[in-house]
Amino acid sequence: MKHLCVSLLGDDRQALVELEDSVREFTNRYQTWNASRNQEHIRKLEQDLDQVRREEANIAATLRAIRETETYRHPTMFGSYSGTVQAIAARLRAEVEKFNWVLEYGPSQADPPLSDDEAQQLLALLRNTTTQEDAAQYPINLSSLLSPQDFSLLVQREAEAQARFLSLATYRSHPDYAVLKKLGREQREKTVDLLRSLINACSRLCNLPDPWVKQAAKDVLLQRHRSWQELLRKCK
Repeated sequence: MKHLCVSLLGDDRQALVELEDSVREFTNRYQTWNASRNQEHIRKLEQDLDQVRREEANIAATLRAIRETETYRHPTMFGSYSGTVQAIAARLRAEVEKFNWVLEYGPSQADPPLSDDEAQQLLALLRNTTTQEDAAQYPINLSSLLSPQDFSLLVQREAEAQARFLSLATYRSHPDYAVLKKLGREQREKTVDLLRSLINACSRLCNLPDPWVKQAAKDVLLQRHRSWQELLRKCK
């Protein structure tokens, strides 16, 4: 707006220069004025303003929803848990040591293995069965148990496997990892054997004295093998 304002506050050279700049800006604006382009620019700005206002309204609604979830007091559920989400979370955190034996058997959206009636029947059976009856019904065959040495060895192998799994974390970020993970064990072992055969074949080729062999092997691995196939065809 500065260039469209005429301000003559003195009679010195600087005041006249500012006046000339304003007049020159008026002339340029008049000569380059394009009504349709100006209207299009206005419509674009109005659309941007409307989009920003919609985003602002959505963010405000999200913030209100978050605030309501923090202050809303849930009725008693799952026994004696009630109050705000923060209060329930604090209580759950305080009871971690008490209930850390509870395991997660699957995603929450999966169908439960028992129906309501079956679960109630199982609960009644467990409450009515004494320890002695349960032990007599399901005796333990001591010969089927692992020896302490075998069990210790398995624990050690598990720790080593876990350490190796963590050390290969960077490889699991490769895009081909997800594809290999979906394959069965037999297919993965077959893939490993094929890769080893390929590596051995490349090693044998690269040990040959001819210098073109290394370049040919590299081109084939990078799928730039058409020229070599054409050369092979002509040689045959």
